[in-house]
Amino acid sequence: LAAIESVGRALGGSCSSPFQCLHASRLSGHADGITSVDFEGRAAMERNAEIGRSGIRVPQIGFGATALASMPDTYGYAVGEERALATIRAILDLPDGFIDTSRIYGLGRSEELIGKVVRDLGGWPEGRILSTKLDRDVATGRFDAAQARRSIEESLAALGVDRVQVLHLHDPEHASDIGEISRPGGALSEMMRMKEE
Repeated sequence: LAAIESVGRALGGSCSSPFQCLHASRLSGHADGITSVDFEGRAAMERNAEIGRSGIRVPQIGFGATALASMPDTYGYAVGEERALATIRAILDLPDGFIDTSRIYGLGRSEELIGKVVRDLGGWPEGRILSTKLDRDVATGRFDAAQARRSIEESLAALGVDRVQVLHLHDPEHASDIGEISRPGGALSEMMRMKEE
């Protein structure tokens, strides 16, 4: 959301909330949602960088989707479902839209909302970047290879996709046993297997 505020200001808008900045960023649409984006003057968004030697190019600004799950205790404001869906559509309207999410954002709600838009669009739009994370079992702290596999399978199902372009290993410091992640055959090894798949 801070990135949206920055883009809004860079494009000449002034706003008091990230969602007002979506409108200030020369977005057009109807009263309840955003339907398109005017791309003039998006110099900062147009400079994409390659991640290592992966061949994956990402914009310098991505959208972190945590707050879409409406977590007012964390962020100080609630996000209604229609606003969240409109925000996701606006990001995916960008030719280089980049959304980063996680299975544990809002206990899965962030990915479910993204998946709803993806299904409405008939699939993940070409050229956009989707990033999610392998997460521990929040209840137990377990983060072994089986949990890593379960995490990505749940994410893919919720997101309505069969792959993501970027996958992170999320918050290893909260695992009950870091060895479950780092030992041979652990979550990190499983992540490398997923990359080859």
